[in-house]
Amino acid sequence: AYTTLMAMHARAGDRAAMLSQFQAMEKAGLRPTTASWNVVLDYCARERQPAQAEGVLRRMIAVGTPPDAVSYGSLIKAQVSAGNLDEARRALDEAAAVGITPSIAMYNTLLGGYADHKRTGAAFATVKAMSDRDAAPDQLSYSLLLRACVRANAPDRAAAAVRMMRRAGFAPNVRTYTMLLS
Repeated sequence: AYTTLMAMHARAGDRAAMLSQFQAMEKAGLRPTTASWNVVLDYCARERQPAQAEGVLRRMIAVGTPPDAVSYGSLIKAQVSAGNLDEARRALDEAAAVGITPSIAMYNTLLGGYADHKRTGAAFATVKAMSDRDAAPDQLSYSLLLRACVRANAPDRAAAAVRMMRRAGFAPNVRTYTMLLS
């Protein structure tokens, strides 16, 4: 019930009420679950508070509650939303190091950040890492890679991204061609 109330307050943007429920849970002698911590992490991500998200994850670990893929996904989202791409990549690598298989959504969040900041080298390296870690890039992954190339005004790299997309079995679509022509 506490986690549900926390989530309700978080969705309403009421940080104080969300944290009040979290504290009430602790005062009642209940140990917050991973899901409870994830509500707080997701709130930090939506509010673009990467330092707070990092602190929440560290506290979660310190009290013995193991983070999961959702926990790390929220931290990555918070870091990307603030433009902290190296920290986002570190969080993704940390998740993998502790035995959590990074999801395609985690990778795509990072790729979106690389596209927004025109970091084509990092975007290509991330797509390669996805394949190396058995997280096959999807259509969105390749579209984000292509977007990074287009935003960086790197036509040769964009052509390489399209070739990679085709080799992976994805056909360029209207969105792909629109990006290339813009």
